[in-house]
Amino acid sequence: MRISLLSATSLATTLLFLVPGAVLAQTAPHDFSGPYLGASLGALTGTGTIDLDFDNPGSQFGSPSRVEVPILGASGTVSGGYNFQLNSFVYGLEADGTLLYATGTASAPS
Repeated sequence: MRISLLSATSLATTLLFLVPGAVLAQTAPHDFSGPYLGASLGALTGTGTIDLDFDNPGSQFGSPSRVEVPILGASGTVSGGYNFQLNSFVYGLEADGTLLYATGTASAPS
């Protein structure tokens, strides 16, 4: 416990002295005001469960009461917004839209 505390203290002290030097080396602060656009792509996988309720004579043939369906799909997101900076604070508005497509199939022996 004491060794990890000393390691954390020495790391924090090192970073404390390095960060002000990096900040002083910058020429001018960056202005984050303005519009922006972004996009992302993703994939998804999972399992869906379908519960079956048989109220007919066909249930005597051993039909399952629950079916696990593997799901595979893709997603895409587009976002855009506007930021405005007031001194050291950045405020903004953003809107985004996501398209999600997922499909899955399951089959049972006849």
